[in-house]
Amino acid sequence: MGRLRLIVPAGAALGIMMLALFADGPERAMHSTDVAARPAQMWTIEGVGRLFGIGVTGTNDLWAVGSTPGKGGYRLGSGIPVAIPAEGAITHWDGTTWKLVASINVGEGAVRHELWDVAGASSDDVWAVGKYEDKNWKSSTLVAHWDGTEWKVIPSPNVGAGESELTGVAALGSNDVWAVGSASKGPLVIHWDGEQWEVVPVPESRGKLNKIVAITARDMWAVGSSGGDTLTMHWDGAVWERIASPNIRSASLSDLVGILGPGNEELGNILEGVSAVASDDVWAVGYATDNWPGNRLPFEWPIVMHWDGRTWSLITQPDSKMAYKVSDDEIAYQVQSSLHAVADRASHDVWAVGSWNGMWPVEVTVVHWDGTEWIAIPCPASGAQNLGQIRVLTDIVIAGNDVWAVGVGMAGEDEGSQSRGFVLRPGNAPCATPQPTVPPSVQTVPTPVQTVYGPVQTIPVAVPSIGHR
Repeated sequence: MGRLRLIVPAGAALGIMMLALFADGPERAMHSTDVAARPAQMWTIEGVGRLFGIGVTGTNDLWAVGSTPGKGGYRLGSGIPVAIPAEGAITHWDGTTWKLVASINVGEGAVRHELWDVAGASSDDVWAVGKYEDKNWKSSTLVAHWDGTEWKVIPSPNVGAGESELTGVAALGSNDVWAVGSASKGPLVIHWDGEQWEVVPVPESRGKLNKIVAITARDMWAVGSSGGDTLTMHWDGAVWERIASPNIRSASLSDLVGILGPGNEELGNILEGVSAVASDDVWAVGYATDNWPGNRLPFEWPIVMHWDGRTWSLITQPDSKMAYKVSDDEIAYQVQSSLHAVADRASHDVWAVGSWNGMWPVEVTVVHWDGTEWIAIPCPASGAQNLGQIRVLTDIVIAGNDVWAVGVGMAGEDEGSQSRGFVLRPGNAPCATPQPTVPPSVQTVPTPVQTVYGPVQTIPVAVPSIGHR
């Protein structure tokens, strides 16, 4: 998953009226019949402050990564809650329960570690990528590997004298693993050949890459942003090439949503997730945003793009339209919705996750593409008070008949707020009568507000901390 961006607008006491959420009418159950009829289930894992990435090597073999809560509270940087200090957190699902199995700490001098994504070629060959920061908050790439027995930190390259980080990884085999991110000189792509990680040249000198998907060894996509535009790059087995991709501009926004947009300001376009059914069926998601000075009502609009083998096209977005009462005689319309990740099982079965902001709280978003339209999946984690007032889904995968997503919940925007990483398995049963089955080995935490979502399960565990080997 790419970098998480949480927007908490100023003036939370303003009145708010929701005009529409992801569909023009009431929420409807998803059309897909591949997922068993059941309510959503959620887990929190003791010792995990945030979860950013999730990967799968088997139906009962999933990994999720992020960071520990940290011991010194949080600072806010660009709207992102940052644990200080914190270690990289690695969690695992074995078919019964989620457990924190390892924490990553590269040693003295590093004050914060984060893992952003995880992928595996097999159950004994799994990679996690991220970054660590020194006491001056300079970041460097961080890579860890699971060999079936233990996690080890593997040396990884950095480019230039500035900061470097890795946010996406794709594993094709033991000697063919790719990771993407950013460095001081622009997008960063590195490759593992079975012996070492090496930097691979890219044709772009600014911006960053957030996510990568591998269809074959000669057909890969990486997405991100560059200079305020969406960035899509393709690997053909020999070179990376930038492919033209569309953007949402302020001039077309009012026509698109039929409401008052952000005036004539330019919008920045960011892609954060990518997945592929086939070479001619690739999806990318993200959001368009404004960041102009003095904007008291920050703006975000979801981006959904599709590659048909020839061109990238914007697809009708699931929309969230908000109206804020600015004064007695003025209503300013505001959009607060973003998508952070996408996963697919077939051309008619695509899932995307993110967040939408109804002024307060910030809620999770789960939407499904049935081949014709995007439909909101009802009540996955909205209203889960034990997760705090800010709840965002950051990544998603499909394992067999199950859809899995991970995210972060946070009590508030102040620096002292603690966060909790959580795992969500979306369901398709109505919100009113969920009766999930809790595995007997999992401890259920009493949380009355969770009765409409399924119990939140918290698993305590003693975790070894690992460093460079």
